[in-house]
Amino acid sequence: MARPSISHQRSEEILEAYERCIAKFGMHGATLAGIAQEAGLTRPLVRYHVGNQDALLEKNLQCFIHRTQKLLSAIPPQSFANIDEFIEILICNNLLQYINDV
Repeated sequence: MARPSISHQRSEEILEAYERCIAKFGMHGATLAGIAQEAGLTRPLVRYHVGNQDALLEKNLQCFIHRTQKLLSAIPPQSFANIDEFIEILICNNLLQYINDV
């Protein structure tokens, strides 16, 4: 019997490590070696699971867009007095979602 694939799980771990590296060091400081170290993997494994820096950025943007769409769909339909009110609700919901996830 073949061993189950953990590729998806590894990719998720790498993307999370990438986000942490961006938060710590900025876009230019988030190197594959640093991401590998943050994820507890080797650099070749990072490249195997997610590819190069461009592929990693693309996957990270896709995840960001997906999370943003999910967040926006969770906001109940309502009328906003102005853009400031909309942004306040958006940020509050995002923070609440983050707190619930942690």
